[in-house]
Amino acid sequence: MREPALVPPPQTFRDKDVFHDAKGRVFVAHGFIQPSNRVISYLKYIPSSSGKWVKGTSNYERVFSGGAESAAKGMQMIDSDYVVEDSHLGTSLLEVPRESISKYFSPELRLKEIVNEGPNDTLEERTKSLAETLHDTLDIPLDRIGVTGSIAWKAHNPALSDINMNVYGKEMASLLQNGYDKVVDDNNNVRFRRPEEWKGTISRLLTRSPMLSEEELLSMFVRRKEFCIDDFYIGVMPVLFPDEVPICHGMESYKSLVSEPIRVRMSVVESEYSSFTPALFTVDTKPVPEIGNVKISRLMIYDGALKDLFRNGDHLEVCGIPQRVEPALDESRSPVHPFHQIMVGTKAGAGKEFVRVAEYA
Repeated sequence: MREPALVPPPQTFRDKDVFHDAKGRVFVAHGFIQPSNRVISYLKYIPSSSGKWVKGTSNYERVFSGGAESAAKGMQMIDSDYVVEDSHLGTSLLEVPRESISKYFSPELRLKEIVNEGPNDTLEERTKSLAETLHDTLDIPLDRIGVTGSIAWKAHNPALSDINMNVYGKEMASLLQNGYDKVVDDNNNVRFRRPEEWKGTISRLLTRSPMLSEEELLSMFVRRKEFCIDDFYIGVMPVLFPDEVPICHGMESYKSLVSEPIRVRMSVVESEYSSFTPALFTVDTKPVPEIGNVKISRLMIYDGALKDLFRNGDHLEVCGIPQRVEPALDESRSPVHPFHQIMVGTKAGAGKEFVRVAEYA
C-alpha cells in the first residue's frame, strides 16, 4: 500500500518540503524563491550503515546541521549536475532537477495520517496534540498545518529527532503570530520556551556567528515565541503558498558588489515577511562608502536561525554581502529601476555574517 504522505511532487515546491532522489538521499526545499524545473534545497540525510535515523531497513546519517557552511558541505557531497549557477540569486546552488526526484512527502498528509490513524510514539503524540490545539484555539484548519523533518518521511528517532511543523498561507501565519499568547493562556499543557532554554541554540549559533556575544543573542531570541509540550520544544514555521510569494524566481537578479561581507547600520521600516525564508525587510540606511555611496533599501536573510527576530523600528548592525538588484521588466515592458540589498546567509560570507540589534524600538 502506498504511504499516505507519499504523493506526486507539487508543481512548485514550498519552503521546508521534503523529498528523496533516486539514490535515497533526502533533501529539504530552502526558501520560497523556487525555479520551475529544479528545487533549491539542502542535502539533509544520506544513506549510511552507521546512521542513527532509520526508515524500514535503511539507516541514514544527518548531513545538514544549519547555516551556509553546512549547506555548502552538502553541495560537495552531491552529483555535479545538481549544482548550478542560479541566474536569480547570482551564485552556485544545490538545485535538484525535478526529474531526479523519486519521492515527495506531503507535510499536510503526514499530519493527517497521524491525526486520523493515531500516533505511534511520543513525538507523533506531541505533534497531534499541538496541531489540534492550534485548530481548537486559533481556528487554523488542520489541512493548513503540516509536519516536516524526519517525521514527514517516517525516519524519526524519538531519542534524537526534533518536531518541526508548518502553518501554510499568509492568513494562517497571521493567526499564529497574533495568537501565540492565547494558545498558552488557554491550554495548560502548552508553555513558551523559557529564555534559559535558548542557550543550546545560542551556543550552536555562536559557532557560526562568533562576532556576537551570548548576551546579544539571548536578547534577540527572547523575542521569539516557541511552544513547549511536556518540556519538548516544537518549532512552528509559517510557509507561504506559491501564489503568495512576494518574489518569484526570475523576477529579479542579484549581483554581489564585494566578495567579503561589510557592516552596515540600518533601520527597519517594514517587516511584513520577517517570519518566512528568506526573511525580507524594507530598511533605511545612510549612503554606504564601500559600494559607491549608494543606500541599501532591503535586507534579505536566508539564515533560518535569524528569522522572526526583528521588528519595525529596530536599529540593526548587519554584516552581509551587498548586492545590486536588477528587476525584470514589468508586464508593460517598462524599465524598472535597480536598487540595493544586503543578504545574510550567503556561502561567501559563511562564518562572518551577523545581525545585531543596536537599539530596540
